[in-house]
Amino acid sequence: MISTRRLHFLVCAAVFALAPLSAQGQDKKPPEADKPAPGAVEVRFADGTALKMTLTDPKIDITTPYGKLSVPATDIHTMELSTRVSDDDRKAIEKAVSDLGSPEFKTREAAASALVKLGAKAYPAVLEATRSSDAEVKRRAETIVEKIKQAVPAAALKVRKDDLITGEGFKITGRIDAEELRAETKQAGEQKVKLSDIRSLRSLAVKVVPAEVVNAQPDPGRMDALAAQIGKAFYFKVTGVAQGSLWGTDVYTSDSTIGLAAVHAGVLKVGETGVIKVTPVVPPPNYQGSTRNGIASRPYGAWDGAYKVEKLEEEQ
Repeated sequence: MISTRRLHFLVCAAVFALAPLSAQGQDKKPPEADKPAPGAVEVRFADGTALKMTLTDPKIDITTPYGKLSVPATDIHTMELSTRVSDDDRKAIEKAVSDLGSPEFKTREAAASALVKLGAKAYPAVLEATRSSDAEVKRRAETIVEKIKQAVPAAALKVRKDDLITGEGFKITGRIDAEELRAETKQAGEQKVKLSDIRSLRSLAVKVVPAEVVNAQPDPGRMDALAAQIGKAFYFKVTGVAQGSLWGTDVYTSDSTIGLAAVHAGVLKVGETGVIKVTPVVPPPNYQGSTRNGIASRPYGAWDGAYKVEKLEEEQ
């Protein structure tokens, strides 16, 4: 039996032996070889993670106000899933919300911790609990809502009542009939993915312009007026600049120039215009100064507004 090390050596030797052929173009893959296959998608999950896979379901059945439709999986560009929770999570959430009004302090505390841990899944139920006639439940629910908002991106907390499927020239709103999708991944082969775990998916076989780009707002210059909306993502069309006011590193004071922060953070270059994501965050105790990408930021003490800047995720 050949050892693992020996096998690795033989493989490497074979690769080097074939290298001249590749260099001459005799073993070069055609450009189409790297093109994503029909049905290849990127799935975004409720916990914020993402995974590339290929749908093996030939079609998606969706019930609309005008009847049932079957959409070929290869025709789908994007899919936004309505807010769903599994039966187990739903039961756990209902029990925890009920326990917020328990006469036992430890039970109330455990319920609150469980709901915060469930995060986006529990958010709609906890939001409803903030309207409770029970003062204790209402108070605790309001506290939990704020903790979830600080821990979970605003986009993940958007409560959707319907599923939305888009493709070339169509948008379909309704309720997808299945409880799970079948897909293949390179890492784990064929899998069944529960719809309750998915927030959205997009095709990798077509170029999709993100809604954030289409609906981007003009650069407001600073974030003072929006700093209180912690965790909410804003999308601005910004030009990188080399002058302005800048305090902080990675997290900047709300009165810092956005175009300058974008260059300092490496999101844009000076003179480059693009759509960037800007998110108000909980202000740190103080702000650190640094020099990055030719831009110097200054340190500062406590300031009651802060934000971070990020690139938009690349689309195919």
